[in-house]
Amino acid sequence: MTSDNLTLAVVAGTAGILLAMVVRTVKRSKSPVIECKLACPCGAIQGKICAKREDSLRVYCYCSDCRNYTTAVAEQGKGTTATPTKKYIHSCGECHLVMVCKNALTIEKGQDKIKLARKRPDTGMHRYYAGCCQVPLMNVVKPMGFVSVYEDNLDDEKEKFDGPLQSFTENAIKTPLDDPRPDLSVLSFLSKQIPLLPWKNAGPFDYSLPPAFYWEHDPKKTK
Repeated sequence: MTSDNLTLAVVAGTAGILLAMVVRTVKRSKSPVIECKLACPCGAIQGKICAKREDSLRVYCYCSDCRNYTTAVAEQGKGTTATPTKKYIHSCGECHLVMVCKNALTIEKGQDKIKLARKRPDTGMHRYYAGCCQVPLMNVVKPMGFVSVYEDNLDDEKEKFDGPLQSFTENAIKTPLDDPRPDLSVLSFLSKQIPLLPWKNAGPFDYSLPPAFYWEHDPKKTK
């Protein structure tokens, strides 16, 4: 590629990004605000999401890591009255999530009941679950500005959020998928998440909690 062509490519790429930002700003100004209640099955943890539809994204995630984590949380509740967490793994192995800005989530009751899980020490995202009834609640990537909240703990207002899209379908446990959705592209993901970066330190997330580790539930684990 010549220097002239490279310059044109950079200019075109920059123009495309700026146009996308303008379009998103216009759409966001007209986007409705959605308020959705959150509660764990036993009711000890309660909260809400208050977010513009344009800042949200529902995702059906088929990745094995989500399944391993969800299974690990269920194992902790064995022999108790805990809700069977495997209900949070849907028919083709997917977990249903709503991605919103970290500052859109508020915990109003039961913050002390929220526990932390990670795949290994200092490895993987921070995944939070209900220590009271052993169900997954939400996942965060510390340097990013979004949180993925499990739809299973949300009221019917969740249907108003943007999406759903699907991701990691190659890891589905059953194909063809029961209800296939459009794939989550890199562009779709970045267009939603980059504007949320200023809020990476927001939200009710205690990163200092002692974590439970769930790598033992990974069938591909290595010591």
